[in-house]
Amino acid sequence: MKQELPPVRAAQPEDYPQIMQLCKELHEENGAADVDWQKVQQIIIDGINRDAAMIGLIGAVGSIEAIIYLNFSAMWYSEEVFLQELFAYVRPDFRRTKNAKALLRFAKAAAKRLKCRLLIGVISNTRTAAKLRLYERELGNPVGGYFFLDGEAPLTGQRTT
Repeated sequence: MKQELPPVRAAQPEDYPQIMQLCKELHEENGAADVDWQKVQQIIIDGINRDAAMIGLIGAVGSIEAIIYLNFSAMWYSEEVFLQELFAYVRPDFRRTKNAKALLRFAKAAAKRLKCRLLIGVISNTRTAAKLRLYERELGNPVGGYFFLDGEAPLTGQRTT
């Protein structure tokens, strides 16, 4: 029997403390720059309030398993608006579930419902190849790639501040 995907729900104000905890976990695991927590707080508040952004969550208030943050953006040369993923994160204890697939499908459905394009990808320090394979299975072929250098060397380590 095929396992159903877990439901993805919209973030509510009462989710704020745990969302901030998830942001800390995500940064500890994958942060590529020093963090400005005031900036993070404002971005999360925008997502909760659906101010040109949205946050999808898997799990009940107080027991969130996974999160995705989407906002509206545009290319530097265009006024055409698209939906952009800022981050997606599945807590380590829930990585052998269908949560990541559910988040990707949530993002695709949101873009379809809003009749706009979706810009989504993987920037990761851990299990990057496996994540890319999942994204390709769910989204098709990529249209590019990222390279993030720290001076002259590729950035592969993690920052914890």
